[in-house]
Amino acid sequence: MVPDSKRVVVATTVIPELAGRFSKSDQAAMRKEMKRRKDSKMTAQVTEHRQYRYWDQSLTDNLAHRLLVVNVETRELADLMPKWDRLFSPSAEAIFDVAPDGRHIAVAINSVAPPYRERPNGDIYLVPTNGSGETKNLTSDNRFEDDQPRYSPDGKSIVFYRQATASLGETRRLWRHELQTGKNLALTQELDYSFDQYVFSPDSGSLWLLAEERGVLPLFKINIDGSGFTKAYGEGTSTGLDAAGGVVAFLNETFNRPAELFVLDAATGRSKQLTHFNDDALAQLNLGKVEPHTFSGADGRDVQLWLIYPPGYDSSKEYPLVQLLHGGPHTMVRDAFSYRWNAHVFASPGYFVAWVNRHGSTGFGEKFAKSILGEWGEKPMGDVLRGTDYLLGKFPSIDRDRLAAAGASYGGYLAAWLQGHTDRFKCLVDHAGVNNFYTQYGGDLTNYH
Repeated sequence: MVPDSKRVVVATTVIPELAGRFSKSDQAAMRKEMKRRKDSKMTAQVTEHRQYRYWDQSLTDNLAHRLLVVNVETRELADLMPKWDRLFSPSAEAIFDVAPDGRHIAVAINSVAPPYRERPNGDIYLVPTNGSGETKNLTSDNRFEDDQPRYSPDGKSIVFYRQATASLGETRRLWRHELQTGKNLALTQELDYSFDQYVFSPDSGSLWLLAEERGVLPLFKINIDGSGFTKAYGEGTSTGLDAAGGVVAFLNETFNRPAELFVLDAATGRSKQLTHFNDDALAQLNLGKVEPHTFSGADGRDVQLWLIYPPGYDSSKEYPLVQLLHGGPHTMVRDAFSYRWNAHVFASPGYFVAWVNRHGSTGFGEKFAKSILGEWGEKPMGDVLRGTDYLLGKFPSIDRDRLAAAGASYGGYLAAWLQGHTDRFKCLVDHAGVNNFYTQYGGDLTNYH
């Protein structure tokens, strides 16, 4: 919303040669062409672009992003980028923020033009809302990723995250662009944290931050000059961050609870859960206990795992163990309620379930995340096997003759790696595994890696 509350900025995708001035006839022409493409019997696609697919969607339809200003009363549309002829990002996402005075928009754009022979270069562009169509690149000093711009409430600066190399597993560090001087200043260069979300305090003097840390996703605070980095709330996984007045609002979840709304008093640091939407449903479930454990993994490095007990655990009985293998490979198993691979569902038949944050995981420092580059199998396999040994030694009720492992994507790759290197597991599940890099190269944007 523009501050005058009469206009809304939206991002949309268009067929650039038909968009025109977004008149009713222009919009009708685009709808007609989109229907023709959808109804076409032809499924083959041809492109000269290296970037032609992302995840589950093809990018060969010659679509372009546009930023529009919509007049709330008249519903008239004003195209702020009438000459823009491509998507903002390889993922087809549009990420932007409107200046407090409504005069500019900061938007993340891949500055590499088609046919995309080079690796993407995310930059932060400034787009005026006066309809001039001009754009200004604020981060041309960095060849790699600059993304997620956020204006300060006083309108003097924009905070964004930066990755300065092409290396997978690199930490997302925060930078600040001073609009008056045009300088880009590092904020978190000395911190070994990768920041997911961030919002300014109302006085623009500090930032509230979310960053992974050893299996959880806490809320942090930092001064705008990069000093005073402190943890404000450390339980479970926090997302959906926002701040207003003296209150910080966020969603928080754990293995045992879906997300609920929490608030934190900025002055006292006290937190409070506001909603309890899932209490009645959870009261009907028999969920096993969840524990964090640390053991000596590959290279003697401390490695963290989550252990989920079988419901109604009885130490006098024996239970199978399922090692879940997380994907990525550069992600982290968080203390969070999953709607896909829910550990409690795996545990419900009467299994112990372990989820190892093995080498390559995020949330344990950049060096740990990068430790598997060029060797996806060795250290992660060592962590899984050593974690299994640790659990067998600590819990006599685990049946050592009934061990299984299951993973998807990179986790599927690791399941296949285990199949070729050990006979410890009676059952291995390789779901949608990354098992052939030639077909992976032709599959989606991962061909940039």
